[in-house]
Amino acid sequence: MKKISVAIVTYNHEKYIKQALDSVLKQKGDFKLEIIVGDDCSKDKTREILKKYKEKHKNIKLILNKKNVGVAQNLVNVFNKATGDYIAVLEGDDYWESTRKLDKQFKFLETHPDYFSCGHDVYVRNQYGELLTKDIPLYMYHEEYERPKELAKYNYYPTLSIMYRNENDIVNKIADATIGAKLCTDYAIKTCFVIEGKAKILKDKLGTYRYVVNENSYSSRGLAGVLVGYNDIIFELGNIIDKNPNYKYIKEIKKDLFYRIRIMILICIKSGNFKKLKEFLKYIRKRYGIGKVISAIILLPAAVCKYVILIMSLRKGWK
Repeated sequence: MKKISVAIVTYNHEKYIKQALDSVLKQKGDFKLEIIVGDDCSKDKTREILKKYKEKHKNIKLILNKKNVGVAQNLVNVFNKATGDYIAVLEGDDYWESTRKLDKQFKFLETHPDYFSCGHDVYVRNQYGELLTKDIPLYMYHEEYERPKELAKYNYYPTLSIMYRNENDIVNKIADATIGAKLCTDYAIKTCFVIEGKAKILKDKLGTYRYVVNENSYSSRGLAGVLVGYNDIIFELGNIIDKNPNYKYIKEIKKDLFYRIRIMILICIKSGNFKKLKEFLKYIRKRYGIGKVISAIILLPAAVCKYVILIMSLRKGWK
């Protein structure tokens, strides 16, 4: 019988971790289930809750970090401990709606060997459980991804929906891509998956992404949070390009990278963070040369137009 490993990363999720774990433990299907939880040195009661669950369930393994290592390293540590044929991903403040969520993805990947990963549509709720799917600016649902430019355009592959094949040394490739990231790892991980093979996104809403807004959340950091996230994505895409120079769609990843560089410059200007802008331009000049800095600045108007057109087209998809 094949095994599915569920990789859960958590930090200060005492209000939500029980629902996340219960949604995993309720999964039904013809497979073995392994649950690995990485707690990144939570300051609340998350760790106490995890220990109680482990006492009751032998298939739960805990990685209790002695110090905060950051989301990227925490996730890679959990992936490295996974022994399943497939790995599903869940964050400690999200949860799955259907008891057949894993089973549906498992059956799809078992019968479609040309697909490397599988996701699904999700609901979006706030910390009070209120449905926000129509109000949160998520990108449009897209049925599958075969090449990076599709991922760059739509980027709708919710992290809590991911299941992928535990093969092709994928964990080390993810580690190489995300090393040094502070906040945002999901886009780099999905890009790694698309490099390995097609990604299918099921239309069923099988889980809930919890859009939590509080003093510690990414959502509450405004442009400052966006700057950190974009900086991570640009850094990670550079890592992926360095590690996959012969990938047949490498030009698409490079195009995505340099488009995001222009957007990063615009965000710095809009936020008035010229110190960050100066640091960022120095980084681009050092890594890619002065020519890329000049071309990025020259092409800023084009980036603005493209961004506006994209947002307008996506808004039509949300209605």
